[in-house]
Amino acid sequence: MTNDNFIDYSKISPQALDVEETLLGALMLESDCFYEVSNILKSEMFYKDSHQKIYNAIYELSDDFKPIDVLTVTEHLRKLDQLDQVGGVFYITNLISKISSAANIEEYALIINQKYLAREGIRISSEINGKCYDDSIDISDVLDYAYQCFDKINDSTLHGRTRTFAENIQNSLDKYEKRVVDKEKGLQAYITTGIGKLNKILIGWKPGDLTILAARPSVGKTALVLNFAKSAANYNVPIDIFSLEMISQQITDRMILGETNINPTMYQSGYKVDWNQLEKATAKIQTYPISINDEMDISINYIRSIVRKKYKQKKLGLVIIDYLQLMEGIDKSNKNNEVGSITRNLKKLCVKYEFPIIVLSQLSREYEKRGSKKHKLSDLRDSGNIEQDADNVIFLTRERYDNEDNELDYTNEENRKVFIDVAKHRNGALGVIQIYCNEYVNNFYEKTDHIESINDYIERKSKF
Repeated sequence: MTNDNFIDYSKISPQALDVEETLLGALMLESDCFYEVSNILKSEMFYKDSHQKIYNAIYELSDDFKPIDVLTVTEHLRKLDQLDQVGGVFYITNLISKISSAANIEEYALIINQKYLAREGIRISSEINGKCYDDSIDISDVLDYAYQCFDKINDSTLHGRTRTFAENIQNSLDKYEKRVVDKEKGLQAYITTGIGKLNKILIGWKPGDLTILAARPSVGKTALVLNFAKSAANYNVPIDIFSLEMISQQITDRMILGETNINPTMYQSGYKVDWNQLEKATAKIQTYPISINDEMDISINYIRSIVRKKYKQKKLGLVIIDYLQLMEGIDKSNKNNEVGSITRNLKKLCVKYEFPIIVLSQLSREYEKRGSKKHKLSDLRDSGNIEQDADNVIFLTRERYDNEDNELDYTNEENRKVFIDVAKHRNGALGVIQIYCNEYVNNFYEKTDHIESINDYIERKSKF
């Protein structure tokens, strides 16, 4: 049995030639209508080759701000030496004779678009079918290819709309009024960070925002982001954690211990610990809507498929990825380009489905080489376009050693200070806040003092 047995060649490829003819005639009858369909149609979406050439001629005339009618389109095709290929003057003139007005032209464009998408679906399915039979191709590569192809088709169904400034103003005021009503009801306008001082700066995790949380290894970024997750889940926000570094059981253990003051080493080693603390912790968090995915080879296409599924199920809330440099990107020409393509696609994803993403990231070693303790956006490892794509960039630091490189005594609360530096905030203020971690860096808590400026931050750290 060959692959051809799976393709029914007796079926006619999806098409709507009469609609294509009507639309082209309407465009030459009322040229202003082109702008109603230009964001929906591309020349390759027409089934008939001659129709592709005619639409492309109309597009080029419009792009040059030239009038669009039978004469100009005919002359343009003649210059391109394509007039005979499309059927000559008679065929173009005949398109006009079939229509009296350009009413419903947008509907015609959508029909042509849908037929094109159906043809593309058939073509891609055929390609994937062939690849699945090829033993030399890894099946995971086939799946990645399928994700990319069908996501491209999905993107082509999204048609932007230009709104007047008056419409945008009304939309802004409507959303503000909703936030006021929600606040009066005691509801969260955005997803809480769980840290009051950080909420004052960021307001919360907002839909469409891509946040990068960066730190050197073993500083506590995973522990902090799990605190973010539990704080949001406490308000019944669905949380999806993609862990590329730890298995789900390790993440779960850390979330349990984050509700206690139990020594993780004793817990992992099987020593008896305070069972009451464990019971109280698990009772609190076991109903949280948190999902953990610990697939180690997570690609942007894989995350996209999960997000789309959760969106359709209305279970999409906050997504956390731990961590960026372990993800697989599409552009693998070098690590910077690969990471840059990942952040760009993550940004597009959270905007498209209107939800926030927090991505953990490593810092480069350049930070350690500098005398200054102040972070720079360029400290992000394999930075590429990270700082450009991110709406928020947060750096996390804490002092682990004294001036003589001795491990600090964590039983002393003063040695458990943690600094959260909001170094980029696309829609608001920057700032540095100080919080505390417990002795085992399982959980974080606040005190009343607040660092108001970068200078205060640098001054305090210089004292250590």
